[in-house]
Amino acid sequence: MEKAQRANSKLRIGISGPSGSGKTLTALRIAEAFKGDGRIGMIETELEGSEAYSPPPGKAADGVNIFDFDREKVEAPFNPKKLVEVLIKIEKAREHSVIIPDSLTPYWDGEGGVLDLVGNAGDNKYTAWKIPSALQNKMIWTLFAVNVHVIATIKAKQDHVLEKNAMGKTEVRKIGLGPIQRPGIESEFSLFFTLDQDCTLTVTKARDPKRVFKGRVFPLPGEEFVAALKGFVEGRV
Repeated sequence: MEKAQRANSKLRIGISGPSGSGKTLTALRIAEAFKGDGRIGMIETELEGSEAYSPPPGKAADGVNIFDFDREKVEAPFNPKKLVEVLIKIEKAREHSVIIPDSLTPYWDGEGGVLDLVGNAGDNKYTAWKIPSALQNKMIWTLFAVNVHVIATIKAKQDHVLEKNAMGKTEVRKIGLGPIQRPGIESEFSLFFTLDQDCTLTVTKARDPKRVFKGRVFPLPGEEFVAALKGFVEGRV
């Protein structure tokens, strides 16, 4: 056994939000702050590629909006065992200190994902869920067993509401209603953040006995948010 120290633990962060809310950028900013001497690895399933956050030819990463990272593209079918295989491969290579699965949603509701497997398994609900549930559990277990920081993004269900803007005019606003993954996925993470359409981050879950971090709100999460997160993780706040 060894002495438990919060600063030595690995990040297990989930970030949920509607499309365009800044999930990937926020994950990269966190990864940049915690990567140490290792590299950032992106496991990408999203159609909109992460290239927008990588340096153009001849330019260097700034660690704020442009980042130096590696990526592996995962395409359909999104059987959860695919993510397990990639996670194990990355950990064995021992080159990356942070892994960003971007996102976990296709492994649930995408082509070949858990819901797809259940739908193709027959009418008996118990037997239909047996194997897909085991695959989901294995994916989550592996996600948190790897000896690297994990920052996973998850798409949020979307709806639209009518609101008055600052000028008093009615406008349509997109809101996130909850992560598109297995119900209760938030409880699997030690930290869980939600982002809204305005790119405002709320700390919705934190193992926070002092109640100093949970519930905090960070508009356009950048340096202030990353500094606060580092302080919390390292036990300085």
